[in-house]
Amino acid sequence: MPIFPEKEEFLASLLAGDQVYVSLSTRKNGELPAKMESHSFEHVIERDGFFWGISSQEPFPNQLITGGYPIGYRSFCSTDVMEIAALWYEKEHVLQITPSYVYSSFCIKKKYLWDLVWDSTKNLQDISLISQAVQQGQFFKIAMLDSENVWNIHPVSLLTFSDNGFFEITTEYVEYPMLFRFPESLLETLNKNKVIFPSTFQEYKGENVFLQNLRGWPSFYTIHSDGSYCDIFDIPRNSLQKYKRLLIFSLK
Repeated sequence: MPIFPEKEEFLASLLAGDQVYVSLSTRKNGELPAKMESHSFEHVIERDGFFWGISSQEPFPNQLITGGYPIGYRSFCSTDVMEIAALWYEKEHVLQITPSYVYSSFCIKKKYLWDLVWDSTKNLQDISLISQAVQQGQFFKIAMLDSENVWNIHPVSLLTFSDNGFFEITTEYVEYPMLFRFPESLLETLNKNKVIFPSTFQEYKGENVFLQNLRGWPSFYTIHSDGSYCDIFDIPRNSLQKYKRLLIFSLK
């Protein structure tokens, strides 16, 4: 089974309501057994046929934390720019990268999970499906093609609508590495840091790459049914942008 889905089908399936996740198995290590796990990519960034998937923040024991509780937070990430797995430590702005072959199995998968309830290319006045989903207490996510030709797929933290058909959406806030928005940035950054992973697991010596002090990009958007949106950088400027397409999904 290929590690990553076909590029031609991947975005189309996400815009049809698929949820993407990674399924993997760790390798047996001495007395430690192999384990299976999966990470749902709640956030997906796609540009020019390449994507990054980012899980929700996952807590983990961290003995380096002094004071309070020794719990840190990180997100599991992967991309089809190259065959890697990554951990993103948002608070520290550190991306830890390993080749995907450190796992005995590693595969990006999809499953149909979301119903499309609104599409900016269709009847803009019909918000009946949105209204019904809100009244039923359903969860939402959006896929927005922004002014920079980046698809932003994020959970919705708040959706409000009025009787005149106008709605406003606020997306869930995370901060992911800005290089996720530019497919060429990963290879450029690794080349700059002279990082070359061996081609096979047999040659691998356990190297981890830590990219530090990465500039972040907040996923916070306020999106309107009239075609406008603002990101976190628009707020102090009191400015708006125009999205190129917006799709709203509700959880089945």
